[in-house]
Amino acid sequence: MEDFDGREQAGRPKMVVLAGPNGSGKSTVTRGLMEDPHFPKDRYVNADDIAKRLEQPIEDAETRRRYAAVIEPNMPELPLVGKIWYMGSRMSEEQIATELGRGVSNVDQRNGFAAILADDARKAELRGGHDFAFETVMSTQGKLAMFDEARGKGYDVDMVFVTTESSLINQQRVLNRVAQGGHAVDPDKIAERYNRAMHMLPAALQMVETASVYDNSFHTPVLIAKKERGEIVFPEVTMPTMEDMQKRPELRKEGPLGAWYVSSMWQSDWAEAREGITGLQNRIRENVQGQQHDFDALHDRYAKADKPMARADIQNGSETAGRVVEVTDRHVLQFDRENNRYVAHDRTLLTPGVIANLQEAQVSGKDVTIAYNYGPDSKLVDQNKTLNKTPELTQASLDQYLFDPSSREEPKPRQM
Repeated sequence: MEDFDGREQAGRPKMVVLAGPNGSGKSTVTRGLMEDPHFPKDRYVNADDIAKRLEQPIEDAETRRRYAAVIEPNMPELPLVGKIWYMGSRMSEEQIATELGRGVSNVDQRNGFAAILADDARKAELRGGHDFAFETVMSTQGKLAMFDEARGKGYDVDMVFVTTESSLINQQRVLNRVAQGGHAVDPDKIAERYNRAMHMLPAALQMVETASVYDNSFHTPVLIAKKERGEIVFPEVTMPTMEDMQKRPELRKEGPLGAWYVSSMWQSDWAEAREGITGLQNRIRENVQGQQHDFDALHDRYAKADKPMARADIQNGSETAGRVVEVTDRHVLQFDRENNRYVAHDRTLLTPGVIANLQEAQVSGKDVTIAYNYGPDSKLVDQNKTLNKTPELTQASLDQYLFDPSSREEPKPRQM
């Protein structure tokens, strides 16, 4: 595994994101990264670590009060799990503090509290202007929104993304972890989060300064993608060496195809293993390049010297008002009237239900406001509520508004 490299611009603070689906091996990779002198291990936020602390009674009353004050307002309106509520109703700060004082024995409740506290700690670190790191499944748009927020505050965002060839591998690893006393995750949620994280990976790669993507289907991570100086590259797959395998005789691959164990016959299995890793790399490459090609095609069709094109800022509270120009399989292109530019919204970062409304707005020539607002669970609030529409325009008026530099005033509505 390569050394951690988060030194793109000296003097700028770093937000290091350790991302990947449940069971992909993020914690194992993190232990290796913590040995690197450039990794901010003293400011590392991990919900699992917080959950372990909550299992024991919190003796200090002020700490209990402070934690409860963070947890109570950030509990979802509908419970993540029933145990976050108390006797069928929302828990009060006093009830939460009492629970913290005796140690949170229920696993679901403990993990729910820990997730809220971890999110609060991440936000506090971001306000501090220091290097820090955090671990995330990265299965919600709100986690990616922190990338834009951090960059807006002058941070470089460095991501290490750890995944596997199949969510079945992740499910099996979580089961193995539970058998050893670790916390459980519902298998359906593992598969759902795996799919969402992989779906959003191309967008994440566009939003960070540096990135390393690893296939951790084996117990030795294999680098399959890297971003440096703004360029995403896909290096030739390098398998673990014989020396690596001799040091790690337990090296194996878990999943639907069974397990390969290092032995004198490893060569026959290695070819198949390489093929699997290369297949994952190719899937990621195709998605990343597809996103970029779509953006570039839109740029070629619409960007003029006086109208630049940018990717949408998705940090919490961001919004763009203007005409929907085109809806493709990968983007929604909007003319940002206030800033006289085009903005490309990545469809993987929009709620699915909003796309039909945006397509309708494109056809009718209506103005819309696309906003990014997130709930306590970091998921997008229904964007259908943010599509504020204005009167329709004729196609001729819309074309003039978009392409005629002299038409900078608000277009007049069509006469009915």
